[in-house]
Amino acid sequence: MRWRRVRLPAPVLAAAGLGPGERVLAVAAVDGGWTFATTHALHVVTTLGEGGVPDTARRVAWTDVRTATTVPSEQLLDVRLVDGARWSVPVGASPGRLPETVRERVQNSVVVVRLVEVRRGKGVHVVARRTPEEEVTLQLAVDPGIDPSVPEVAAQVEQARRDMTADLRLDERGRPGRT
Repeated sequence: MRWRRVRLPAPVLAAAGLGPGERVLAVAAVDGGWTFATTHALHVVTTLGEGGVPDTARRVAWTDVRTATTVPSEQLLDVRLVDGARWSVPVGASPGRLPETVRERVQNSVVVVRLVEVRRGKGVHVVARRTPEEEVTLQLAVDPGIDPSVPEVAAQVEQARRDMTADLRLDERGRPGRT
């Protein structure tokens, strides 16, 4: 199967506010706008009227995405964010390479994950993620029903963060230190 290359209209690109060095990787034209993946983030730009004038733009950095699952029957990506929020992202009937690109970008941002297990496979995931600027950020992804503020859990999470920072040899800015 061949994918046809889709170019985004200049007003859509302008509304998205791409950063320096940010490139478009995959695009899906959807009812009322565009969904696209860049080297830095997932974007949705809605448009108004026949002229396609951008109305709203939303951007979520890959480091803020915990998972993204394709729901073909609804023509959506079910995006779960690290902070626990969900985002239903339209991909249309012909999403092209968009779902695969999203999955690849999310996976490639993850450097390492450690689980602080609270109950049988559930707990707090300490995740090291690489930003487009090549910095590494540490995040917490908390499983449903887990309270990370419980003193014993908080102490274990803090120890996991310290261990991960040392193992990755990160400086205070999240950059690998020199050895």
